[in-house]
Amino acid sequence: MQEWQSPLQENARRTDGEMQAWDLRKECRKMKTEANEVMYKMAEFLLKKMQESGLISEEEREKISVLNIETFSPELAKVYL
Repeated sequence: MQEWQSPLQENARRTDGEMQAWDLRKECRKMKTEANEVMYKMAEFLLKKMQESGLISEEEREKISVLNIETFSPELAKVYL
């Protein structure tokens, strides 16, 4: 049975290549999160313009906003509601 190791201890045992791959994955996740945030804000902006133009009702806008949160999973979803 292996002893529990903290993430710092695990990182100390990784090779340079493993650390670079780990850092790259971490950066990709961050970029995806940021992209989702931007896409969410763009979708909400367009939704607002559609309502202002009379293309959709307030009720429709609220329903679509919920779908946008589910689709884009913005980090600040609780703030946007």
